[in-house]
Amino acid sequence: MKLKPIFHLTITRKNCFTLYKSFKEKTNTETPMDYLAKAREVLRIEREGIQNISDQLDQSFVELVEVCLTALNKHAKIVLSGVGKSGQIAQKMASTLSSTGSRATFLHPVEAMHGDLGVLHQDDLFIGLSYSGETDEL
Repeated sequence: MKLKPIFHLTITRKNCFTLYKSFKEKTNTETPMDYLAKAREVLRIEREGIQNISDQLDQSFVELVEVCLTALNKHAKIVLSGVGKSGQIAQKMASTLSSTGSRATFLHPVEAMHGDLGVLHQDDLFIGLSYSGETDEL
């Protein structure tokens, strides 16, 4: 069954790997001041990335928040899932939600196909994360 996403957010690969690449490309000729310049450049790029995300927020974000709050008010769980990097992000989101008092858990889609669907109950909210939107496992 193909599910219709209620919220879509685009995060570019450029923003994801900026810090890692910037400091990995160190040469022997760099000075401590070069590190400061690189750090400032990374922060500038990240600031632009956050602004881009902020510009994408619309009514669908409000709908997502309302759906999450409805589930939590019913004492249901928010179940997050994803494969690969999206799965790691889903795990972090579930962990953060859980640590701030919301009922949340991560369900790996491959494990779900092999018997772990029992973690889902009728009123639970399932949120699947996918970079491409075409992940078969979700």
